[in-house]
Amino acid sequence: MSATRPGTGLQGIELLTTGHITLPVPEPDRGYLHSIRRGERPLAEVLDAITGAEARLTELRDSPAIPDQPDRRWVDDWLHRSYLDFWARRG
Repeated sequence: MSATRPGTGLQGIELLTTGHITLPVPEPDRGYLHSIRRGERPLAEVLDAITGAEARLTELRDSPAIPDQPDRRWVDDWLHRSYLDFWARRG
């Protein structure tokens, strides 16, 4: 996990537990991440949060609920639909 982007760990946890990512990051995580960016959190606290998120991501990754391989067909279909939708709206 990138220590420069603590939100990435939070979003990864959300993705692996709910199947989606909420954008923008909802409260209270959003306020917490902003406080990190503004330098309002001690480094030790931020590093602990990163370590905790990394441990949770590892736990979720290794869970039997997560398939060994992504659903590539679904991803390909989604990407195709997204491109078609984008170009249809552009005219």
